[in-house]
Amino acid sequence: MYQSILIPVDGSTFSEQALPTVEMLARHANAVVHLVQVHVPIITTDVEGLPINDLDPQADADARDRELVYLEQLRRRVTSSGALNVSTTLLDAPVVPALIAYQHAHNVDLTVMTTHGRGGFARFWLGSTADMIVRESVIPVLLQRPDESQPGLRQPVAFKHILIPLDGSAEAEAILERVVAFGTLMDSTYTLLRVAEPFMLLGYDPVLYVGDAGIKAEAEQEYVAAAYLEQVADRLHRQGVQGRVQTRVVYAQQAASAILQDAREHALDAIAMATHGRHGPSRLLLGSTADKVIRGTHLPVLVFHPRLTEERLHDV
Repeated sequence: MYQSILIPVDGSTFSEQALPTVEMLARHANAVVHLVQVHVPIITTDVEGLPINDLDPQADADARDRELVYLEQLRRRVTSSGALNVSTTLLDAPVVPALIAYQHAHNVDLTVMTTHGRGGFARFWLGSTADMIVRESVIPVLLQRPDESQPGLRQPVAFKHILIPLDGSAEAEAILERVVAFGTLMDSTYTLLRVAEPFMLLGYDPVLYVGDAGIKAEAEQEYVAAAYLEQVADRLHRQGVQGRVQTRVVYAQQAASAILQDAREHALDAIAMATHGRHGPSRLLLGSTADKVIRGTHLPVLVFHPRLTEERLHDV
């Protein structure tokens, strides 16, 4: 599935921290790597950020030349340790539309990008822009938070054990095909996680109330949740998944906190989740649970937007 991998960079060492992971994935999958930078025109602004003059053609041309040299230097660095098919491209702003258009034009299967950084990198990927990449991408996006205390290249993530939160919906399960294709390259183990809400009776203090009705309801809920996860695990095995598939049900009021805590407690390597889960209270919506997980973890997160993919295919 992953034969064409895109990594956006912007000239910062923080954006380059995803390179070792991309190189590792590309070698395992024999994939083409697309090193891409988006050129943003240089316009002088005042202290309030308002432009004070028009584009300087010479300064802009010089900036383009530096960016092209930078991309070529990166390409040589990535390919220095062995044969890899790496292309370089300098695109024109705006950033998000340029990257999404490149995905389509070059049949990219996976985008890998770091999500936080300082300096020039921060203006591209922090906050709403990273969200927009995920929202607009019809392919999986692997988000990796860089180590800001060590801006140099870091060791690639092993991806030996991947956490997959599910909420019982088909949309949440859309991540399964993508993460299994990813995990097959890494010989990964998978844990399917279901976050169930604790049983409460209306009008009772949930901390103080413990009774037969609550105990019975929670037992039934856990049985149903566990049975669902076992069915999913069995389906994966019947589809030929070679890696070990574990299942786990946890109780929590906040799904994101439970996912983050589970990943910490079990020393997992990555999290994979769909950005929408329409069953029940839409627990995996980007902007709520998925967004909180992405922002709250230091682990790589593989994100997929199934509803957007269906809409794009319908339009075609």
